[in-house]
Amino acid sequence: MMLSRNSWSRNVNVPRHHARRSQDYTTILADDRESQRLPTWNTYLYRLQQEAPKPFCVACQREVPGRPEFYGNEFHGTISRIEADSLLREDGYYLVRKSERAPDAFTLAIRFNGETKNFKLYYDGKHYVGEKRFDTVYDLVADGLIHFYIELRAADYIKELSNESNYEESPYMAYNQCRLRHEMTMRIRAADANRRRLVNVNDSTVGECSDSLDGEGTFPGEGGETGRHVAWNQYEKPHVFKVQNFVGLNWCDYCANFMWGLLAQGVKCQGLDAEGLYRLAGFHDDVEAIRIAFDKDGENTDIGVNKYEDINTIASALKLYFRLLPIPLITFEVYKPLLDAIKRDNILDTERVKQVKDILTTLPPAHYHTIKYLTGHLIKVMEHKSKNMMSAENLSIVFAPTLMRPLETDPMVSLMSAKFEQKAMEFILIHQRDIFGR
Repeated sequence: MMLSRNSWSRNVNVPRHHARRSQDYTTILADDRESQRLPTWNTYLYRLQQEAPKPFCVACQREVPGRPEFYGNEFHGTISRIEADSLLREDGYYLVRKSERAPDAFTLAIRFNGETKNFKLYYDGKHYVGEKRFDTVYDLVADGLIHFYIELRAADYIKELSNESNYEESPYMAYNQCRLRHEMTMRIRAADANRRRLVNVNDSTVGECSDSLDGEGTFPGEGGETGRHVAWNQYEKPHVFKVQNFVGLNWCDYCANFMWGLLAQGVKCQGLDAEGLYRLAGFHDDVEAIRIAFDKDGENTDIGVNKYEDINTIASALKLYFRLLPIPLITFEVYKPLLDAIKRDNILDTERVKQVKDILTTLPPAHYHTIKYLTGHLIKVMEHKSKNMMSAENLSIVFAPTLMRPLETDPMVSLMSAKFEQKAMEFILIHQRDIFGR
């Protein structure tokens, strides 16, 4: 959801106090080795989004003549603002009515914070009140309620984001610095080549040229701008918040990380017989090179065997991606119900499979399909366990902390939950085909 002011915006009283909690995660590239401190992800806005009122359609109980085919029972026809207000009793309630002012226009009425908000509603194959289009009125209202709630609770916090963020310290800057250095090198070489072309025709001697840059490393004639001070913000990516964490299997749209490791199908299932696959760490520098390469080239990145012989490097890059997600693949909302289902005693596996299946279907679509395909791949790894020594138990030890974590930051809570996280992951792997189908 766009958290900038748009057509949803109205005058709202904003409280100037709110709690903030951030979480630090560390990249672990081997069982006994830390590589680096990961970026700090702040779950404050995510938790606010989850607290926002949920849409509730106030269904019309009568037949409305001339109901547009693109509206359902949320359409009430010609009713006044006062009538609409009386029907919207609680926050989250909504309906659509014909506009009182324009004969061919429609109004979306939403109850929020104890008052009714009215918006002109349009349809051009999708529903919209501003720039964003939605397949259903329900989705449009859900987006609006989230926007209202976050604007009410965290408007000043959002305004501070641009001031507090430091792009130079972000993961993307690592790649951009490489790009800047490359451009700098090309410009130096071009300038050097031009100087070397200065030939004294009279005596047929090549003019003297300097192989060094002036003073602090400036380009002659360019205002003394140093290489390290080239405008890095030329390359800065805009930080846009949206409703979904992903737009598909390719990108995490929440943090703009490329979902690398899942697209290179030809590489993904190689090396299945390698002992300790996914358990042994790859070479750290190569893992970082793969991450930067995917940021730069996307699915065109070369991670073939000719470039990276060690399959553990590819496996480590995939695990690193999932650890970097600010919202884990098994989301915070699904985490507790899943562990509760695993903790239950005196229950048949068939019943537990049904419970776990029902719980996982509540994941956002991109999360659900990703874990379906990932665990399907891990099943292939398990089929080679006689050679790679990676059973369901061993894989669950590796992937449980990678794919799920509690929202609480208390180390004791995490420690006590670790055993059940592993059991949950192992159960999903053992019953993968029953849970996700074939």
